[in-house]
Amino acid sequence: MERPDAAYFADVAARLDAASDAADLLRIIAETAAATAGESCEASVLLRRRGTLQSAAATTYRASRVDLLAVECGEGAPVLSSLAGDAEPAAVSSGDLASDARWQTWGVAASAAGFRSVLSVSLHARGAMRGVTSVYSGRRDAFAASAREALTVLSKHAAIALAAAALHDDLNQAIDAHTVVGQAQGVLMATYALTPERAFEVLRRYSQDRNVKLRALAERVVETRRLPER
Repeated sequence: MERPDAAYFADVAARLDAASDAADLLRIIAETAAATAGESCEASVLLRRRGTLQSAAATTYRASRVDLLAVECGEGAPVLSSLAGDAEPAAVSSGDLASDARWQTWGVAASAAGFRSVLSVSLHARGAMRGVTSVYSGRRDAFAASAREALTVLSKHAAIALAAAALHDDLNQAIDAHTVVGQAQGVLMATYALTPERAFEVLRRYSQDRNVKLRALAERVVETRRLPER
């Protein structure tokens, strides 16, 4: 896409403000980050809760999984970005994950998942580091300085919106819902030999067709290890 301008970010701010709830807000942040970074990029959002980073949203299952691997390994762009302090957004990137000497465990795992480049930017608002948004690409050296600048501006808008949502305690519920939906995806993948994307689509369509909240459906699937009878 062309380099984002003021009008682009004004539209982003309007979309963030129009989010129906915290889960919708997190979805918009992830999708907007991917679109801002460039064609065929995938994005994810980690939020800091109870002293640790937790997966809150992602445009793809593998982006979320690679984020969680960073947390588990204690290394990687998302983790390093989150450690920069509470003052200003910190951007951390790599153009060749497979050979990046900083992250010999996580970089290899991210590369094995199909990613060559990463750009992570911390989310700061009201003097606190609230999380990290990351974008991934299968291309080497995918993120130029302009992408770093654009994602940093986006992170500022996103952090302000997240801080407002946190005042209403909506973020904790959104993180819990994202976690249980991911668990339900895993159940469907194992039970019905589905891809992550297909498993999520099954959950989404079932939720819409039966007029059941996605989180409630996911909890039922995790409990029973199958989809409810129609």
